[in-house]
Amino acid sequence: MPRCEGRSTGPGQVTPCPDNKNDASVRFGQGELFLCDACAEFRFPSSGSRPRTVVPSASTYQLRPAAATRVSTAKNAIESVDNAGCVGKKQNDDSEKVSVIVSELLAYVSFYRNKGTVHNLQSVVLSHFSPGGIAEAKRMLAGLFKGQLVDSSLHTERRSSTVRPAHEAELEDILEAMDLLDMRHMLAQHQFVAANLDILPKYGPEELNLGTVVDKQVKAEATIERLAADLDEVKAVTCNSNYGVHLDTSMKRVDDMVKTLGKQIEEFQAAVGNCAGQVHVLRQSGHTVVSDERSTDRSMNLVVFGIAEDREAAGWRRKVDDVLQFAAGRSVDIMDTFRIGRYAAGKVRPILVKLRAVWDRRIILSNCFKLKNYGDRVFISPDEAPDVRRRRVFDRLKMKAEQNGHSVAVVDNDVLVVNDVRVYSMRTGPVRNG
Repeated sequence: MPRCEGRSTGPGQVTPCPDNKNDASVRFGQGELFLCDACAEFRFPSSGSRPRTVVPSASTYQLRPAAATRVSTAKNAIESVDNAGCVGKKQNDDSEKVSVIVSELLAYVSFYRNKGTVHNLQSVVLSHFSPGGIAEAKRMLAGLFKGQLVDSSLHTERRSSTVRPAHEAELEDILEAMDLLDMRHMLAQHQFVAANLDILPKYGPEELNLGTVVDKQVKAEATIERLAADLDEVKAVTCNSNYGVHLDTSMKRVDDMVKTLGKQIEEFQAAVGNCAGQVHVLRQSGHTVVSDERSTDRSMNLVVFGIAEDREAAGWRRKVDDVLQFAAGRSVDIMDTFRIGRYAAGKVRPILVKLRAVWDRRIILSNCFKLKNYGDRVFISPDEAPDVRRRRVFDRLKMKAEQNGHSVAVVDNDVLVVNDVRVYSMRTGPVRNG
């Protein structure tokens, strides 16, 4: 709720509201101030009638930058700008209170978070918004829902590490917080809007790859047009100049330049053709085309550790359903489950779980700490690419060895050596000695 800004007793002198109003009776009105009825009457006396709330027109109202967000609360209506630049009203239920928050990043994330994969949404936001903008959006969200998100990571201060920068972790905190708010039915009372449309991405996360290819194609076409113009200029100079005795030599040089430019144009045309082919493949398939292991879509995958082997697959699969339901607090729709690796006596293989919804994966990962109260010793982690997983293990082993005072070295930039013994490789994993 907004707080009343009090009364003015002179130039530059403001006294607090005598009633200390901080509820729905405080309105945004004359002088661009949040005032209660009594303070509004004191600042702007009327002829005995109740002060009228005045909303500045579009020609005089100056929007503040996105970082300085204005939150306006209305009890019975959401104000919207009409064709003439004045303010109209959209009727709501009498018991609802809707807050309008101006934030381009939160507006984009709120609209697109369920319209594409989490990986694509993060790629768009990280490429179009600055780290400072992401941090500001997180602080804004934490301030708005300070009491409702005490059990989330939104209030955790993030710092950059060797694995990822701080703003990437802050963006994950924003996505997790919005999921929790939506699950608790709190987003219905808040509307995120954008004031500066120029800084918004021009395509959604479901079009991420198509948009990137189209951007590259547009740049390539612009370069080709510039080269073609240079070629026309060279031809014009050649035709209109009189070189006399050196005409043959100059023509030969011009021919070489023309051939070079022609070769460059052919290379750009080939690049444009490749981009067009990628666009066609993406449109036909309807999803991202992967070219290596790391680009595989793992946004709905989990890995479960600690579930004992069983000759009957139905047995351990029921156990997986029970563990995921315990962590999520409700039933979870599973698309597929299978063991990872070959069977070996005395060894419990991890289980890869493919879910049908990204939402379920986020809820399970945010609540996996509850498994400490589960009957068996079971762990859940996100499915990651092998190079990312090995890098995390590599960094953990290195840090542990350094803390224990061992001699640590890195050979060939990918092999960890502890006390002159090869321990771990970024390419093959643990190193077997002897």
